[in-house]
Amino acid sequence: MRRVGTAAAVTGAAVLVLAGCGGGGGAKGGGEPTASASRTAASPTVDDVRRDIRAAVAAGGFERLTFPAIDPEVSHRTPCMVLARVDTAAPPEQAPLDKLAGELRLRGWKVVGPVPTGQLHGFDYAGDKRPWILDVSAGSLSKEQMAARMPPGKKDRAQSFTGVMIDAVARECGAPARP
Repeated sequence: MRRVGTAAAVTGAAVLVLAGCGGGGGAKGGGEPTASASRTAASPTVDDVRRDIRAAVAAGGFERLTFPAIDPEVSHRTPCMVLARVDTAAPPEQAPLDKLAGELRLRGWKVVGPVPTGQLHGFDYAGDKRPWILDVSAGSLSKEQMAARMPPGKKDRAQSFTGVMIDAVARECGAPARP
């Protein structure tokens, strides 16, 4: 059975944090970049990110994409967050995940991967499209591993999961998430 372990999530998160760091921002018209121009050009909205994820999941041939509700406490602290899940009967193979990552690249995401997860047949991909960072994890997680990803007070609702998880987060985004 394929498993993406906690170490994989930590590895993916570390890659994402590093991918989102650094300076940059282009100058408009050869002059100095303005903060608002840089922010506007580099701040896809939550809807833009969801659109990119939908297209990537379709390109990988996956079905039954869902965007689980984000816990209100988490959403309040981090309004620029997208969670996407695709349940599959068996752990996904690498080829469809490579297609998913390829579509993200076509849509302007800088994607690396597969990143070694330390688990047999688990796959992680990391990407960024400033200011967003994204993690794509595929494999199987036990009930306990899923509980570790949930906020306190919700852990008892955890269930095992097999499929693809896509998590995206940004410090700021073009528009707040819709409920």
